[in-house]
Amino acid sequence: MLKLNLIAEEDRQTLKFQRLFFLFLKVEIVLLILVLLAGTVIFGAKKILAANIYQGNQETARMI
Repeated sequence: MLKLNLIAEEDRQTLKFQRLFFLFLKVEIVLLILVLLAGTVIFGAKKILAANIYQGNQETARMI
């Protein structure tokens, strides 16, 4: 295979850095989405547990 150098060296470096930047940007977006999903799950679990504890306390108070 024949490889042609049609792009100047500084342009090639610029393209390389742009590709790397957009790769990091995509990874950052994916991580942000994962963190938001994890936060939503934890928040929902906290609300469910708080409701279950409240119901348990009411049942205990009725037994006493």
